[in-house]
Amino acid sequence: MGERIRFHDFGVRATDRSRDDAMFSVHRRLSVCLAWLKLLSGFGLLVIFAAPLVAQTNAATPDVGNALFEIPSRQYLLGDWGGQRSKLAEKGVSFDFFYIADLEANPSGGMQQTQAGWPRVRGTIDIKFDRLIEWQGLSFHATGLWQSGANLGAKIGTLANPSDLVSAHSTRLDSFWLQQLFFNNRLRIRAGQLAGLDFYGNQEYGGSWLIEPMGYAFGNLFSSIYESFNPAGTPGVEIRIAPIRKFYVKSAVIAGTRNPYKQDPTGFRFQIRNTPDFLFEAGYLVNQRDANASRSALRPVLSR
Repeated sequence: MGERIRFHDFGVRATDRSRDDAMFSVHRRLSVCLAWLKLLSGFGLLVIFAAPLVAQTNAATPDVGNALFEIPSRQYLLGDWGGQRSKLAEKGVSFDFFYIADLEANPSGGMQQTQAGWPRVRGTIDIKFDRLIEWQGLSFHATGLWQSGANLGAKIGTLANPSDLVSAHSTRLDSFWLQQLFFNNRLRIRAGQLAGLDFYGNQEYGGSWLIEPMGYAFGNLFSSIYESFNPAGTPGVEIRIAPIRKFYVKSAVIAGTRNPYKQDPTGFRFQIRNTPDFLFEAGYLVNQRDANASRSALRPVLSR
């Protein structure tokens, strides 16, 4: 289980209207900084007290004094669950839970001087059937989440959301699919419930950024052609062909649901609604050895 908290500060600008305005601005900044400090301090105390309780059980001699310094080297906050995670991974079953939050403030400018936070809890499971039942190339993926909070962009009147997490309050199955590989991974077929913008519109290393247009795709891809987005996936099928290791072409047809949160509020209804979207991408992998290889891609998006 990994945890990450991201925060940002928008619209800080010096003014010289009066001494009172300056003092009010300083007081506002200090209040916001103190609020963040309290939150981070509480999180730090949680980690400090939880660390000794979740120390690895396979250690030869437990060393409480070094437990805190071993946390960064762990892949998961709660460790290997007594070896159960490793045993499941050997059978082809892997899962992940994480919490992420955008904490933002607007000390000056805009429509309001306020702050907002948007948290998200996500769970993901992947099953490789070549290890579980010896069916080569077949795998299953599913992910769901809970998210809530306030949208700072709507409060201060920005054109682009300061947070790339905000959307609608929801507890929802985001996406799931079955995937089959053929011809030594040169052909991949994926069918299920997909978020089109995750694969046709997501920015390279988008998860490293905070502001929405950099962290994710621009909103006009949904408002113009209703391409499905995370966490409101819609039914779809994708085919990917890689004639050589570094070059690939892929295409998908996905349901262009007009109002996914209302038409499928839980993600379990699997409704093929409205006209479909036809998505295309061609890419060239720069560093094939890296699992997150850099790529140069051309991504035309069409709808009918």
